[in-house]
Amino acid sequence: MVKEWNVGTLSSGLTADVDEDTLIIGRDDQLRRFATSTGELTPFDEVPAMTDGERINDLGRSPDGALWVATMDGRGERPTGRLLRRTPDGAWLTVLRGVPIVNGPAFDARRDCGYVCDSVGRRVLRFPTPPITSTSCEAATTFLELGVRDGSPDGIAVDDTGDLWVAQYGGSRATRFTADGRVAQVIAMPDVNVTSVAIGEDTLFLTTARHSPPRGASQSGGVYALPHDTATARSLP
Repeated sequence: MVKEWNVGTLSSGLTADVDEDTLIIGRDDQLRRFATSTGELTPFDEVPAMTDGERINDLGRSPDGALWVATMDGRGERPTGRLLRRTPDGAWLTVLRGVPIVNGPAFDARRDCGYVCDSVGRRVLRFPTPPITSTSCEAATTFLELGVRDGSPDGIAVDDTGDLWVAQYGGSRATRFTADGRVAQVIAMPDVNVTSVAIGEDTLFLTTARHSPPRGASQSGGVYALPHDTATARSLP
């Protein structure tokens, strides 16, 4: 059974709270708690020092329980996007700044590192996950770069082996990369704008966004499921 909730316009980013019945949702510069059992949406926190036009774009959780917030310039032009960490006690740390659109992050617990996307620059960056008590973080370095025809890195996820899955917006595909940056698997998608990837127990879930090509019919986007032992994605209702 599929459930649907209206959580408002410009809502972006989604991650589980400590309570599995509760989700954290980003909306503009606000973080909100959403109870799936009741549909109640309540304030949680504000992202500090937001600049004009900056908004929340993506959310994630590191293995130590910290909440991570990726932001972007509303037009995707000015380098005002940031990656921030919020510890369970409410302390904020800015880990990355100076790119227009930040997507991710995703974390490799085995290697104690995180990945994040500079979507406009078509780069995936890697950084050491800072200790929960740390007030600073080592600079992120480029893990991989995508070519123009490959699209832009959007949503990402790390699987149990430490491989990184990258949804490629404008690239009609999702790609699995090993920890040393080699291509391990490519999944061709029927939609152009692949936006997010999530890993279930035995299923890979992919989402796509609306696309209006110069000629021909537009694609509305959707949700797809890919069994791990196959290479064919099927659309979910």
